[in-house]
Amino acid sequence: GGGGGVMDVNLTAGTVSNEAYKKYYQKVPKPRKHAPPLQIAHLPFYNLLGLGERRLCAMVRLFPQQYLVIKDTILRECEKRTVSKTHLRNIVNIESSKANALLEFFERCGWLHPVIGGRSLPGTVAAVDTVLLTGGASLSAAGVAGA
Repeated sequence: GGGGGVMDVNLTAGTVSNEAYKKYYQKVPKPRKHAPPLQIAHLPFYNLLGLGERRLCAMVRLFPQQYLVIKDTILRECEKRTVSKTHLRNIVNIESSKANALLEFFERCGWLHPVIGGRSLPGTVAAVDTVLLTGGASLSAAGVAGA
């Protein structure tokens, strides 16, 4: 064994004790492999998506039907009142990275606007999570994205 925080290493055998392995190596996160874009052209409701929405769904790996339900939920919630990004992420119940990508896309399309100091600023992407969002277009006007 070794004391004072030194790993128990057998240099001749090239091994590390089990305790040392657990202490030092299990905490290191494994690099994440990015999944390839999802093939969605054959899926139901694909024809209802604009080109930008198709790209988004493929990259974040959402089925078109899932995306349409999430889009509807988020836009309806924002039509009712001003809400936080955290609230929107919680109500759609998907990974935060996917939710963030969707919210950024909706902002770029002009469907959501950050509210800073009580004013809606169209075309501005929120830099902080606590920024509130308000709907920028009705659902009928939002329709299908071509972005």
